[in-house]
Parts: sequence; C-alpha cells; structure tokens
Amino acid sequence: MALEYTYTNLEKAEKQKQSFYAFLPGAFSWGILLGFGVCSFIRPVWAILILIIFDFYWVLFLLHTFLLFWGSKCCPRKKKAVGAQEDPVHVVFIPVGTESAENLETRLESLHRQEMAHARIFVFFALSNQASDKLRKIVWDFHRNTAHAFAATYIFPCEAHPPGTYGMGADLNATAHMATHVFELRKIPEEQILVTCLGPESCLAPGFLTCLADTFLDCPDRHACGFRPQIQFPQNFWEDPKHAPVWNFGSALLMIFDRIHPYNPGSFCPQSLSFKALRSVGFWPEGFQSTDGALYWKAFLHFSGKYKIIPLKTGQPLVADSTPQAGRGIRKTFARNYEWASGMENFPVLMRLLRRQSNLFLIFRIWLAGRLIVQQVSNSIWALFFVLLGWLPGIATALGFYSGSTTYLAPQILLSLGLISTVGFLLTFILCCALLPKPAQKMPFAYWGKKIFAGLLLPIVLPWCSCVPLLVTQSRLMFGRDRSNK
Repeated sequence: MALEYTYTNLEKAEKQKQSFYAFLPGAFSWGILLGFGVCSFIRPVWAILILIIFDFYWVLFLLHTFLLFWGSKCCPRKKKAVGAQEDPVHVVFIPVGTESAENLETRLESLHRQEMAHARIFVFFALSNQASDKLRKIVWDFHRNTAHAFAATYIFPCEAHPPGTYGMGADLNATAHMATHVFELRKIPEEQILVTCLGPESCLAPGFLTCLADTFLDCPDRHACGFRPQIQFPQNFWEDPKHAPVWNFGSALLMIFDRIHPYNPGSFCPQSLSFKALRSVGFWPEGFQSTDGALYWKAFLHFSGKYKIIPLKTGQPLVADSTPQAGRGIRKTFARNYEWASGMENFPVLMRLLRRQSNLFLIFRIWLAGRLIVQQVSNSIWALFFVLLGWLPGIATALGFYSGSTTYLAPQILLSLGLISTVGFLLTFILCCALLPKPAQKMPFAYWGKKIFAGLLLPIVLPWCSCVPLLVTQSRLMFGRDRSNK
C-alpha cells in the first residue's frame, strides 16, 4: 500500500481528518488541566483521587522505564558469528543549517574520535542555503583536511526553501540521491551500507560505529530495523561551575523517555539504518523539522508495523548550544525545546495514515492510537500535575471545601498523595542521575551541597521547559497553525 507521509496537497476528506487528529491532543490536554482545576474546588475529594491515580500511573511508568533501561545495560552483547560477512560501510550524513559553530565542531570532533577504521566511513555534508559563512568555512576545511583518512567526504550545496518551511528533510534527500550515484560508481552494494544522520542535537560516542556494525551483523532482519543508541549527556552538571546545564538536563527528560520506550511519537528519536531500508521507504519525509521522528514512523508504516528499533549498547551524547545562566538560560532552553516540540506535527499525519493500514490488525491499530494519544497528553501535563496542580486539593482543604465525614479523611488522603508524589519524584531524579556521566573526581561535601541546591531548580525547569512548549504546540495545532507551513 502506497502511503505518502505528508500533510500537504491533501484532498478535502484527508485535510478534514488531518485537522481532526491535530485537534485531539490539545483538546484532551486542556480539558484535563481545566477540568481538574475546576474539580479541585467543586469536588475536592474526586480531584485528590484523580491525582493519586495519576501519580500511581507515573510511578508504574517510571518502574517500567527502570526495567527497560537497566535491562538494556545488563543484556550481554552477542559475539560476532564465525564466518560473518564483511563489516559494513558507514555513511554519515551531516546536515548543516543554522546551528552554532561550536555545535558543528563538536559533532565533527566526535566523528574524528571514532574507533572504527576511518577508511570505511563516508561523510556527506548537506550544506543548507541558510548556513553562515563561518559554518561553510568549517565544512570546507574539514573536506580539505586529508589527515582524517576517511574514505571520502562530499559537500552538497542545497537549494533555498520557501520561507517558513523546514528544509532539513529535503536537504538530506538531495544529498542521499547524490550518494546513490557515488555508491553505484564505486560498486558498493546498498545492503552493506549503514546510514547515520548526525544532526545538530547529538554527536557520536567513540565506539558508536563499531557497536553499530556488530549489532547490525548480528541482527537477522537487519534491513527492516533501525538501530538507536542510548541518550547520554556529554557533561555532568554537578561538575560544571555554572548552573546552566541544569536547564539542559531538566528539559531533556522527555528525550530520555523517547529513547527508552518504543512507539513514542517524540521529536528526538534518531536511528541508524541500512541504505537499502532507507531507499525502500523513500528516504526522509520532507517539510518536517523532526526528520528523525518522521523517518521512524514512515518506516513503521512502510513495513506494516514490522519495523523494529534495536537498542545499541552504547550512548549518543546530547549536544546543546551554550546556555546562559538564570532567566536567560531558561528562555533560551524554552525556545530550543519549542522547536523540538514540533515533533508533535507528526501525530496527525501518523493517525490519518494508521487507520488505512489494513495490513495491521484492527486491535493493534486501536491500541497503538490510544497509546500515542496517552503519550501526547501525559508528556504535556505530567510535570504540571506534579509541580503546580498537585497543590490545588490542598488549597481546597485549607479553604474548607470539605464537608461531613470527608473532613476527617482529608489528612490521610493528602498524606497518601504526598507519599506517592515523593516516590515519583525520587524515581525520576534517580533515573535521570543514572544517565549522567559519573564525576571525574571526588568532590567535597560543600560542593555537592551547592549542586544539590541547584538541582532543586528542576521543578521550575520541568513545567516551563518541558510541558509548556508541548502545550503551546498542541494549542497551535488545535487551530490549524503548524509551524512547518506558516
């Protein structure tokens, strides 16, 4: 079944479905938030019970995340079979657009540090028309540098795109078509080519390509799979003399959950895949800023739900531009996460196409649609529930909104609520700290006390930098205002 992953040039019926599915997440999110706020004062006991149920769900979700995270770390790596085929050729696509020079240099430096033999690595730059002169100079200096000993480096100057549209997918596709001719001239079979897109959000751990090659060769259905590393933070914010990394750390929790859980419609889920698989799905979807997430769902639909994500026993450090301290840091982090939140624009496209997938069982489609909606809504409101709305039942109690026998039960209910919330917060904090690099050296108690105090800023960062960008994006989609074609 030919399904085009796009939201443009739709027929009237498809456009109406697109608008309906774009309206759903925002309607659910705002309905729950406003409904809970009203319920806290009209039916306080109901509100407390709802909050306890939500907190209990969050605790179970965190426990599930713990099991997935530690299970992926404890699972031993398979040994390469005797007589296995030759190691694959690695092709790294590097889109260069409007990021900072520091960001690009960090990505290129991670490519230099790869343990894989550089002679088996091809590098293709998708040089956007919007790239600054400084970025262009870095790219051309890298291309002229013969000391890196890569198999070859190519630069593809991409055409300008209409104002207000996202052109990374189109830039990557144009570069990939050029790469196709290169491989044909060099007589490299596409089955032996592994593709990795090194976008502005991440760089490569030193052993990434080596681990990717081993996992790829061990996978029996390798041409219908994506290979995703675990997210890592290149710097532990405890060791940083400033508190700026706290903003990056606190606002990136949703990215962590995107990586750990499958079937997640988040915008931050890059994966490597074979060039054969990439070509069979029609390369990257165009017009979306979240090209990685859109590529995953395009492949998922193309393979009728059989496209799997194989976790890698290696990390992919998160790269973020320098963030200032205090209020400016929060504002900059909010603006960056607002751009990342555009991954929600994949949701209505996916829902519209999912209902037409007759190759999938109806029950599975219903389950997947429900799970996607739950993830959309919970990602947008969970921190608001913990940090802000959780106080409303207590305020209602203080104002005397309880009556009768429920007055005597209110302290016990609030105590249970506080215990569950505390467990949820501790699990969240422990899980996040497990993903941070360990400190390079022992620190004095006073230093740790200062950093723990800085860590208490996380409850401020979580709602503002994680939930609010998603809510704003959902609200725009409710009224048909996506940022890809404004």
